[in-house]
Amino acid sequence: MLRRLPTDAPGYGDSMDVPHEMICVAHDEFRATLACPICDRTVVVGLREPGLDVLQRGDQFARHVGGLNETVMAVSAAQP
Repeated sequence: MLRRLPTDAPGYGDSMDVPHEMICVAHDEFRATLACPICDRTVVVGLREPGLDVLQRGDQFARHVGGLNETVMAVSAAQP
């Protein structure tokens, strides 16, 4: 069961309530670049080998979702 953190806890609150949907802005056979149009978070995800490189943090406390074919960034619960 998920518990709701107090809204005065640093980094938590309303920004976790609504996920930001990331869109693929570039990809090749080895990696995909995903960007969030809401907060400018930009990441590179490995397609053949697992990996995640953050190019721009954006809102690092928001939940981000999105993907490319079988590579998907899904919503997960925040762990305190």
